[in-house]
Amino acid sequence: ELYGLKHTLAEPLVADGEVVGALVLSQRTVTAWPEASRRLLQWAAQELSAALARAYAHEAAETRAYIDALTGLPNRRYLDELADALKLGRRVGDTLGVLMIDIDHFKALNDRYGHATGDQVLRFVADAIARAIRSEDTPARYGGEEFAVVLRHATMEQAGEVGERVRSAVAAIPTRDLGTAEPVSVSVGVAVAAEGSQTLTELIEGADRALFLAKRRGRDRVVVA
Repeated sequence: ELYGLKHTLAEPLVADGEVVGALVLSQRTVTAWPEASRRLLQWAAQELSAALARAYAHEAAETRAYIDALTGLPNRRYLDELADALKLGRRVGDTLGVLMIDIDHFKALNDRYGHATGDQVLRFVADAIARAIRSEDTPARYGGEEFAVVLRHATMEQAGEVGERVRSAVAAIPTRDLGTAEPVSVSVGVAVAAEGSQTLTELIEGADRALFLAKRRGRDRVVVA
């Protein structure tokens, strides 16, 4: 008996085979709940469980649409949505930056070791990027062997430092984890804008140009636009 509630009925709420809550009826009256009330509660719990299962399934589908299945990072679609949101949400004085990151010689690596090893390399590089950046930054798999990081509140110097941390983190991945005979490196292009002067899309284009220069200058380096 809790809080003077002498008679309680409870039915679990189940979604995808797991109990996610309960539907509870309590009363202080002397008489117990009639059987009709128990049946009504069971029916209501079944209906609510079905509704919750549908809601969870929809949420999971939405999440999958924005997450790269191989690396677990947000995907390019998520970046497109973020670009639209930032058009509306940036305040005067906000700074925004982008790193564009490309795995060096990835096609040759894939051809030599096979796609399974290539996928392993992508997963470890994605993890190294996620661990190297700041908590307020957003990593994403941009496509193929290319990644992006959206930097919030970063100066050009800070953005360059984050880019160098990413480059160093990838270079430090043990080859035994990668399944390759040689270390893997990345080239990084950096672009930063202040006070809403450029959109995220424009910054991505600028960082991509810097990435191209990093490739031309010998790879395994960071170039700031």
